[in-house]
Amino acid sequence: MNKAVWGALVGIALATALMLRVVALDRKPMHHDEANQAVRFGQLLETGHYAYDRADHHGPTLYYLTWPLARLRGQSTLASLDERTLRLVPAIFGTALILLYLPLVAGLGRTAIAVSAWLTALSPALTYNSRAYIQEMVFAFFALAFLVALGRFAERPRPAAALLAGVCGGLAYATKETSVIVIPAAIVAVLGAAWWRGAGWPRWRPRDLTLGVGAGVAVAVVFYSSFFTNPAGFVDSIRAFGVYVQRGLGASPRLEAWDYYWRILAFSKSGGLFWSEAFILVLALVGVSTAFGRRFGGFWPSVLALYSVISAAVFSAIPYKTPWNLVPFYVGVVLMAGVGAAALWRLARSRAARGLALAFFVVGCGHLGVESWRASLVYPADPRNPYVY
Repeated sequence: MNKAVWGALVGIALATALMLRVVALDRKPMHHDEANQAVRFGQLLETGHYAYDRADHHGPTLYYLTWPLARLRGQSTLASLDERTLRLVPAIFGTALILLYLPLVAGLGRTAIAVSAWLTALSPALTYNSRAYIQEMVFAFFALAFLVALGRFAERPRPAAALLAGVCGGLAYATKETSVIVIPAAIVAVLGAAWWRGAGWPRWRPRDLTLGVGAGVAVAVVFYSSFFTNPAGFVDSIRAFGVYVQRGLGASPRLEAWDYYWRILAFSKSGGLFWSEAFILVLALVGVSTAFGRRFGGFWPSVLALYSVISAAVFSAIPYKTPWNLVPFYVGVVLMAGVGAAALWRLARSRAARGLALAFFVVGCGHLGVESWRASLVYPADPRNPYVY
């Protein structure tokens, strides 16, 4: 794929993702979790003060990121806010995920990145959850940013790379408590991929590690302390893990079997409506199966395969589940689907084989696009929609 075609495909995918995420953001009523976040933001907007509450809330980045948008729209009270203002921040971050794929071109190839961009744009799960005022898309963005920055640091250890990884990790931690799953998963994935590819353990200098960890802690402290106006906030963020461990292991009504996420993604049927993202899952299985081989594998396919498998396994093992909790690991799955599609494309050498592969991809993307439109704009609050909770 030449650079011009690749750039056009990614650019159109980015525009498509933005359109699906921002059109008619007021179409569905506010979910009670969204309203919870809106009230918390309204307090910050009206008083200028925010204090982290570990009992039943998440990190503050979503609120601080919403503040300038609300001010630009002339909204200064909770009563003046609307769905568009609140949901636009997750929509922007859900779209911007595609931009994080660009630094991976050298490691994955243009075909994998272009396919991943389109699958991200059209995925019903990623589209639907980008249209809700909850932390998930912001969290997924910072989690993937941390993985990318850490992988780049492993490839070429430099202070700037360590600093960037630390900042991204700190922002992920300041967004949601489940960062304790994705950050270790990213670290293990990068170390494991480096070892598997024969490079040995990355040679990270202690001063670079100190810089990265220090930057991450500093960012987390700034946000959880509400820019040093609530010093106890950072300590409370650590104490919150007790609450979430207890809830995650069974002290909650939201308990589901280990395969809950995969049943939603693979196939679900309710009241005459069918839903499936099996197209992505099949391609991802191909990607994972080729990631560690010599022919199609490499450092970055191995990193993404390990990250996807580890994080998905942990999220699946935790009994406490909601549909949006699949987002952080599903971003990795979508990237692995891009890797799988690129591997199949390289195997299809004849014109007939490539024609069939292209037709398969177009039909699969068309199906995903229709389902995204149905989920987000036709049945956004219908209980037959598996992403409604």
